[in-house]
Amino acid sequence: MNMQQIQGCSEEHRQMIEKALKRIDDKIDDSKICGLRGLERLAECIKEILEGLEEQHDENGGQWTIECSDCQEDPDTLAFTIKEENRIVICTRTFPLGQDRLNAVLFHELVHACCGTELDAEVLENHCFDGKGASFPTSDDAPKFDRLPHAGSLRVGTYVVWDTNNGKTYIKKQQVGEEDSLGPVEKGKRLKPVFKPCKVTVALLTATINEDNEASDDEYHFSVFVEGTQTRHPALGNYIVPSGSTLPHVIQINLIVFVGYMAFKGEMATVNIRVTAFEDDPTSDDVAESGLVTVQARCPDLINVDVQAASDAVDTTLSFQVFFE
Repeated sequence: MNMQQIQGCSEEHRQMIEKALKRIDDKIDDSKICGLRGLERLAECIKEILEGLEEQHDENGGQWTIECSDCQEDPDTLAFTIKEENRIVICTRTFPLGQDRLNAVLFHELVHACCGTELDAEVLENHCFDGKGASFPTSDDAPKFDRLPHAGSLRVGTYVVWDTNNGKTYIKKQQVGEEDSLGPVEKGKRLKPVFKPCKVTVALLTATINEDNEASDDEYHFSVFVEGTQTRHPALGNYIVPSGSTLPHVIQINLIVFVGYMAFKGEMATVNIRVTAFEDDPTSDDVAESGLVTVQARCPDLINVDVQAASDAVDTTLSFQVFFE
C-alpha cells in the first residue's frame, strides 16, 4: 500500500505502518472483520479510512492522516486518536516493539477512529490479533468499561458487549424496530477475549466522632467519593450524638457506598477514597475533608481501612471494608 497521508515518520517507520495497514486491510473481506459477521458498519468505516489514506488531500480536507510523534508528554502511550481532527498518532516508542505489535496498535486506533469505545478497541484487538501483537487491557481500562451503558450484567460498547458475570465478550446485537427505534441490547456471536473482572465493594461500617469534650445533640453528616469513578455517595443521613455522650462516640452505619469493576482478576486493583464530614449545617464553610486514602490489593482480598477527616469543628474517622472479588 502506498499511503500518501503518513506524515512526520522516518522511511523505516513509514514502511512498518504501510505493512500494518496492509495486514489490517487483509482482515476485512466482504464486510466481515477477521471472519466475523455483524460488524458491517465498522468494516465499512475502516475501509473508507484506508482508502482515504491512499489519496492526496483535497482543499476541503476530511481524509485521515497517520502521524509519528515522540509523545514526550505521555511516556506510557503507544498511540492515540484525535477524532475531531481525523488524526491517528503513533508514538515512536511503539516501533521497537515489532511489526506484530504495531499491527495490533494501529488496528486498535482505527476502531477508535470509527467511534469505538475502549471496550470495542480492546476486545477486537484481542480477537483479531490474539497471540500476534495484542495486549491484554490494563487495570486502568476496567473502570472505563464499567462506566459504559449497562444492560443487566452487560457493559455496552459501540460494536461489542462485555458480560461482567463471567468476563466473556460478544458482538453487540440490537434489533431495529418500528420507526427505526432500537430494541434491547443482546449478545451476538461469542468472541475470543475473556476479561474476568475484579469487582470492588466499598462498605462504610462506622463513623467515630473524635472530639475530647462532651457532645450536646450535635448532628453529623458524611459523604464518600471513590476517586477515579463518577461515584459520590450523597450525604449518608443525619447522625445525632446524644447530649451527654462520652467522646469518642461510635456511630454504626453499615452501608455499601460503592460497587464497581476496578481491575481484572489476578491484577492489582486500586481504590482511592475521599470523605467529607460536617457538623450541623451542610452549607457551613467548616467542612472536614480527608486527603486521598489509597487501598490496593490483588483480587481476591479484603482490606480494612480508616479514613480521617478533621477541621476546627469536626474530627471524625470513617471505617471501611473494601472487598476485592
